[in-house]
Amino acid sequence: MAQRKNQTDHDSMVQSVVNHLSRKGYTNVKADLQGYPRPDPIYWTGKEQEGHIPDVSADNNGHHCLFEIETEDSISTEHTTSQLTLFAAYANQYKKSFYMVVPKGYDGSAKEQLNRLGITAEVWTVG
Repeated sequence: MAQRKNQTDHDSMVQSVVNHLSRKGYTNVKADLQGYPRPDPIYWTGKEQEGHIPDVSADNNGHHCLFEIETEDSISTEHTTSQLTLFAAYANQYKKSFYMVVPKGYDGSAKEQLNRLGITAEVWTVG
């Protein structure tokens, strides 16, 4: 789990996503948060030392979903760019769903970042 300036806000958002998914009937919910099973790491093919752990993963009617949560100060960082690129490539290759979750009011910034990177992902807001 990367440390960030707004770690408490990030963790609160992760918890909100986990709660939402559980209420909606998602199964096998995992979170990169104390007290939960951790999502499986995802690596670049052929580069098993280069990878990231999604903030949340879950299954919805047998379909696997990945969620990357970003605070307003982390949407455009180099670390986030690396995560988004990897998770989107993985989701595309293996027919998974990929979501970027940001604070309410920052969905425009998130969509701009995804467009800049050429990534298709649904953006959810929390807060």
